Amino acid sequence: MSLFPSNILKAAKKSKVMVELKSGDTYIGVLEDVDRFMNIQLTEVTFTSKDSQKFMNIDQIYIKGASLKYFQMDEAVIDKAIEEQEILNEQKEEAKNKMKQKKEGAATQEKDGKQNKKFEKSRGGYKGKSKPRGS
Repeated sequence: MSLFPSNILKAAKKSKVMVELKSGDTYIGVLEDVDRFMNIQLTEVTFTSKDSQKFMNIDQIYIKGASLKYFQMDEAVIDKAIEEQEILNEQKEEAKNKMKQKKEGAATQEKDGKQNKKFEKSRGGYKGKSKPRGS
């Protein structure tokens, strides 16, 4: 099973994460939102500078995904992401099986219809319609 970083981040919404930027600055806060470019929005943030000389509390911050170096979060979040992915995979498999059964059912009905036509032909033509012979 493959688990993409975006899936883990979506599962981490509303939980506390630590983010380090490429610049070395760190932000610890609650992950509120993440988009497909891994841009994130944090609330209740504590900022620490690279040299640990500057600390700041911030209500809300938006960080571009291109500047992220890594995330740190609770293991329970990763377990939650794995569970969500397994559920999604099961749902996809069930849908796939339903489509397969539907196709098999349609193929069986079509096959039965062809067999009935062959039977009708072998009894002297099509039922209810007579074809003139020799024309």
